[in-house]
Amino acid sequence: MEMLGNQHKSAPIFGLLLQVGEPLVSFHTWEACEKVLGASFGKKTLWLHVEKGEEDLLAKLCTRLEIPPLLQEALRKEHKRPKVLVQEDQVFLSAFSMPLDGGKESMTQMAFVVTPMFLLTYGNREDTLRQEVSEVFLQRSLGEEGLGSRRLLYHLLSQYLDGYESYVDALTERMDLLEEEILADPSKEKTFEVRGMKKELLEMEKVLGPLKEVLHYFTESPKGSGVHFSTLLGALQEILAELDTHRELLSGLMDISLSSINYKLNEVMKVLTIISTIFIPISFVTGLYGMNFKYMPELSSPYGYPVVLLLMGSMTMGLLAYFHKKKWF
Repeated sequence: MEMLGNQHKSAPIFGLLLQVGEPLVSFHTWEACEKVLGASFGKKTLWLHVEKGEEDLLAKLCTRLEIPPLLQEALRKEHKRPKVLVQEDQVFLSAFSMPLDGGKESMTQMAFVVTPMFLLTYGNREDTLRQEVSEVFLQRSLGEEGLGSRRLLYHLLSQYLDGYESYVDALTERMDLLEEEILADPSKEKTFEVRGMKKELLEMEKVLGPLKEVLHYFTESPKGSGVHFSTLLGALQEILAELDTHRELLSGLMDISLSSINYKLNEVMKVLTIISTIFIPISFVTGLYGMNFKYMPELSSPYGYPVVLLLMGSMTMGLLAYFHKKKWF
């Protein structure tokens, strides 16, 4: 066993043994894990993490920890939404992590089993071993006996919420930039981008909405006294409210985009209509004098051609003056 600072990222299992006032101890092998499980915990709290895909190791560990079959099955299963299951003093929950510098596509599922004495996590290592899980925090937050595992869970979920808040902030910046682009130069591509953002937002709400039920359980559970899951619940509700506001803003942005495209199209049609209107009387005059009648006095007049040109020019200028007076262009 070794100190926390020396982490083996390739190890399929990772563990922390925590106690207030003592150095954190970490281990990365099954043999070390069995040694820890065979000893008396006392006031210590155990955090065990198994890498995604190590199902044989997970099954062996679940048997050793006497995790019920229902919770074992839930651990191995992929969940599209956060959920919570309770059996006796063991609680299973699933959640989705999002890196602080990542987007929705970087979300990954993390499964937890929490008891008064240990916290078991199953997923990708980088989603649980955040830099924010520091020795100072762990030593300050263990507190009462039997609540250490829930405090660990509280901290991990708070980091997940930080990732969601970072996503919302990035989404706000994208929306502001997109709004400026749409007002400056509306196009179908930008409209499709707004539509894609609305779809992305809806998927995020489907992921975060069920997480409220998970946090409600720990907020209302008497075993969670002293662990402020209500703070996480309040933060999640604020995030969901922001997502709802963003969804309404995106709907308005979609309307602006479509209206701008229609306005742009109407401007083009107006110009074409003005050009067509100007050429209608000119076409009438040229068609009139293009008829092959034998007796047309104007054709033999030496001033006929310039008079007709002057007439057509006058009609053009008159129509342009009329359109300008009506402020049609």
